[in-house]
Amino acid sequence: MTQHPDLVSVLMPAFKPEHFKPALESVVNQTHTNLEILVGDNSGDPAIQAVIDEVGDPRVTRIPNHAVSGKSPRLNHMILWLRAKGRYARFVYDDDLVYERSTEVLLHQLKTVPRCVLAWHQRDVIDEHGALRWRHGVLPEDGSAVLDRRLLLDNMAKFLNFVGEPSFTMFDREAIAHFDFNRYARFDMAFLWDIAMYLGIAENGLAAGVGEFLGGFRLHSGQVSSAANVFGAVEWELVFREELCNGNLNDEQFNTVLPKILGLYQASKGELPVLEGFQSRLAVDAHTGRLRETMPQFRDAYRSLLAARH
Repeated sequence: MTQHPDLVSVLMPAFKPEHFKPALESVVNQTHTNLEILVGDNSGDPAIQAVIDEVGDPRVTRIPNHAVSGKSPRLNHMILWLRAKGRYARFVYDDDLVYERSTEVLLHQLKTVPRCVLAWHQRDVIDEHGALRWRHGVLPEDGSAVLDRRLLLDNMAKFLNFVGEPSFTMFDREAIAHFDFNRYARFDMAFLWDIAMYLGIAENGLAAGVGEFLGGFRLHSGQVSSAANVFGAVEWELVFREELCNGNLNDEQFNTVLPKILGLYQASKGELPVLEGFQSRLAVDAHTGRLRETMPQFRDAYRSLLAARH
């Protein structure tokens, strides 16, 4: 797969230029220097190339994907994954920051934890100017965790996405039999790209996390994901109902996450009124013990919601 066992492919889907320069600079300044940096330019905006030229690092290659992918995030991610040469790969988004030791620490986890296919560290939440808003993580800062897929699900039931965004993860490509980005249970997720990716990758091995805060997730109004976040409640329901039906989650675990999903519906239904129907049906199905029985109807409703989005 690669001529050097420590080569890390940093895959940067670039949709917008506003915060791209600090994101790219944070990548080229990693303490682990054996990198290939592939920028999947999905913007059609010459500003992305201008930033690459200004940074001037020979490890950076621009891949103009917008004409090929139709600006599809899924296709952009998949093209980058297939172009990568490194055994180890990570996505870093065009508005996030990775601190200097991020790649070094994640690579160490993948190389030293047996059967590890997914490594992550905790992250700061920053604003559009890079100022710290809060720190997000469930591990002690000097702690670590190793989880199989069932434990990953168990902790998602308690904390939802405790792993964090893809910018703060890394994968062993050699150990992953099939990479399908945001595809989960035959659906292409609109919002929970990361969860679909983590659960798919975790079918191949273990996930190892460290408590250090080694990146910054940027909150700003121009985020690509912000337009789809009303799908979060529906897609969390999809994940936990599917895993319940497949026997990977029990009723007690579902009841743990149920109030969180209902709360997400409550917060989102003002923006998308159809979610009120999802919320009420979930409450009834959970109360009557019909979550498994009514799963086909839920899938049909979710499929219709996705179709209406396009």
